[in-house]
Amino acid sequence: MTTIVKKMDEAPIRTLVIDDDDAVLTAFRMALKRENHQVATASSGVEALALAHEQEFDIAILDLKMPGMDGLEVLRRLKGIAPSTSVIILTGHGTLDGAVQAMKDGAYDFIQKPVNPVDLIDLIRRAADERRLIATARQITGTPLQRPSLRQIVGVSNGIRRVISLIARAGPMDSPVLIEGESGTGKELVARALHAASSRRDRRFLVADCSAIPETDVPEKLFGVVRGEDKTPGLVEAANGGSLLIDEIACLNNAMQVAILRMLEDRQILRVGSATPIPVDLRVLATISLDAGEAVRGGRLREDLFYRLGVFTVSIPPLRERAEDIPLLAGHKLGLLAQRYGSSKPDLSDEAQAILKDYSWPGNVRELENVVERAFALDDDGVIGADDLTLRVLAEEPKFELAELEADYSSAKQTVLHEFHKHFIRRALEANDGNVARTAEQIGLGRTVLHRLMKRYGIQSDRGG
Repeated sequence: MTTIVKKMDEAPIRTLVIDDDDAVLTAFRMALKRENHQVATASSGVEALALAHEQEFDIAILDLKMPGMDGLEVLRRLKGIAPSTSVIILTGHGTLDGAVQAMKDGAYDFIQKPVNPVDLIDLIRRAADERRLIATARQITGTPLQRPSLRQIVGVSNGIRRVISLIARAGPMDSPVLIEGESGTGKELVARALHAASSRRDRRFLVADCSAIPETDVPEKLFGVVRGEDKTPGLVEAANGGSLLIDEIACLNNAMQVAILRMLEDRQILRVGSATPIPVDLRVLATISLDAGEAVRGGRLREDLFYRLGVFTVSIPPLRERAEDIPLLAGHKLGLLAQRYGSSKPDLSDEAQAILKDYSWPGNVRELENVVERAFALDDDGVIGADDLTLRVLAEEPKFELAELEADYSSAKQTVLHEFHKHFIRRALEANDGNVARTAEQIGLGRTVLHRLMKRYGIQSDRGG
């Protein structure tokens, strides 16, 4: 299998800062130069437009409220001069309506004052990565590409930048893509970005969640069914012309994996109960929570299907391997929550950041978002501290002191195993909000086995599965 990777362009980001406050310009210039940006500044809209005529910028940071030509007018004229420049709006509480209008007029995003430098740098990097993705797609396909949905893929770590680079290469192609990563790492977000970066972006994107469909229902759900005069199309036909994400493809039995392989090779399907082939034209994306190679070796994924799907393989690193992204992800989630509830975005204290970065995150980004949302609800002073973090989720793993255990080997072993099962299963359930089906999938147990262990160790769950 060949995985195609192109190293992302690491050239300095060319950034234009537009603000009528000289102190703001100076502060931004210093902060951005430390991040290896090429920085130009303008104290008025007229000056900014003149600079845009003279040179090309990747990013423009634009204050919405300025004397003379206001930010919205500058944005409209700037997009006319340099449509590929990504514009980030600076806004205060009193100009949120203007920021929404700026988004409609083509701004990439907005950020509220006072600006957190870490959040701004992350936003700029994501805007620059997206700009490179669009340029790469244009090179490959020769056609313009609308903005793909990369906003939710947050991070500056090497692992995430490799993911974005692969989206840039694989997105415009029509080849299948296999996305591997632990539960909660954001595999569906990557799949949606791949779809949005493709020529099929204006057609449907559908998801077949193989872990949630009973095995006996999978053929009808995917391929449809014919019963007498009644003909019911499946997800494959519904996604025709667009993209279908087969989520957790290793959950499919061998017969269904063969059927998927035939569909990829023959570009046609058979509805259940019919012998009439139906031609299909769709892009297939697939996810797997296991290491794909291990899934093949363990018999969970057919080798021929693995090679057919893996023209491109996107591997998403677990959150514990990209600690530098954790404050950015937490800040991004807090910003979304603040927008949703019309409140100010709270800050994360240094102590809270340290706790979050030190935790192992078995539930990955999904678990982090749950912890941050609970902390947001508990916050009452605009700063999230250690006490606002849910201690039952962040609790330290228990230590087993062998000296305190029974001398008999078998008894000691059973005691350790008993405590291990209780702690491990409880923590895994907490990371998945009590969802038994999702927990079983994440830790690699069958649902029946997990239910049996929960009953044995007296563990309850609020949610079924």
